[in-house]
Amino acid sequence: MSTRQLCNLFFAAIICASCTDRVKLNKASVRDTLTHLNPHIESVHHNQWKVGKSFEHKISKSLTLVIKFNPFETEDADYLYKRFGVDSWIVKLEQHSSSQTKTIGFIQVPFNSTNRGRVRGVRQINSVSVNLVYAAAYMSERFRNFKCPAFGHDKIIDEHQLIEIENAPESLNIGGATRLNDKPSMIELTPTDYNMGHSLKGKYLFSMALYNSKSGKTVSEFLALRNVLEVSKEKRIEIASCAGEHPERD
Repeated sequence: MSTRQLCNLFFAAIICASCTDRVKLNKASVRDTLTHLNPHIESVHHNQWKVGKSFEHKISKSLTLVIKFNPFETEDADYLYKRFGVDSWIVKLEQHSSSQTKTIGFIQVPFNSTNRGRVRGVRQINSVSVNLVYAAAYMSERFRNFKCPAFGHDKIIDEHQLIEIENAPESLNIGGATRLNDKPSMIELTPTDYNMGHSLKGKYLFSMALYNSKSGKTVSEFLALRNVLEVSKEKRIEIASCAGEHPERD
């Protein structure tokens, strides 16, 4: 998927925000809640890589995910900012393997309020793109141009699928404040890249929380997306023309 295609996808998501369902804010004396969030992984694109001295083989470079959620009404975004200082979503990415669950990173997704003006000219963002990248392709453009991949990378993703979570929660309670110890990445026009090392195998879980960027605190619990990505099988490809090659050492 080219950078131009990814940018077109990003802007299409912003334009479509006006024609999707909106998040519902339910105000109450005890605790405000949000409903109709509907966060989910909408699509997964498998990015492959032609390698070998004559580009005779294909291996995996990365997986690009698009996460979608419903936008706010402007007056509701203003209310959240005035009462709680909330100006963004925080999207958390975790990887679950057979031995452990680890947090991969956080992405800050600002939403606009009339009190703060536009963020980089964008009014309503209702999607986030994430790129899960093998280490051999993550390092730099020079590494991605190697005919023989760095670190002996020779894997192709053989099976991956989206799995629906039964009875996924559909509402989010607002309140409380918990400091986010990790510095989040700011959403960009191109997908946020994460170096996944030498294997992408495992389950990938995403969740979202309201965020006050001034205080660096979340102002809700994290709400899990209604589906998860599972990379269940990788296959090794014999790249005979690259035997003994270690371009990262040159």
